[in-house]
Amino acid sequence: MLEVSSVSELQDLIKKTKKENRIAVLEVRRTKASPAVEAFAEKYEGMADEFKDRAVFATLLQDKTEATKLAAKSLNVEEVPEFFIYKDGELVSELASGTSYEGLHHAVARSLGQIEDVG
Repeated sequence: MLEVSSVSELQDLIKKTKKENRIAVLEVRRTKASPAVEAFAEKYEGMADEFKDRAVFATLLQDKTEATKLAAKSLNVEEVPEFFIYKDGELVSELASGTSYEGLHHAVARSLGQIEDVG
C-alpha cells in the first residue's frame, strides 16, 4: 500500500499506473479516524491484495502535513474518507464519504472491466 504525501506524488502515481496499464485507487482520510473508518481501512488493504495485479491502492492522510493538505485540496475533498479511481490517467470514479465496502469494490471491478454498467 502506497502513501501519497504531495500533489506531485499523486501525479506520479497516476502517470505510473497509466504506463503500467493499471488503475490507481486513492483513499483520502485523516490520521485519526473513527473506529468505523479504521475498520474500513483494514478492508481497503485486503482489497488492495485482491486486485494487486491490476491496480495500485494508495492512501493520502489529509491532515498529516501541509503538503498532504494541499494534495487533498487539489482533489476538492470536503469529507473523508473519499475515494478516487484513475484509469488511463483520467479520473473515472469518485466515491464520497459514506461509501460502503461493496460500493467501492464494485467501482474498482467496474473500472477494471470485470463487470459492466447496467442501465
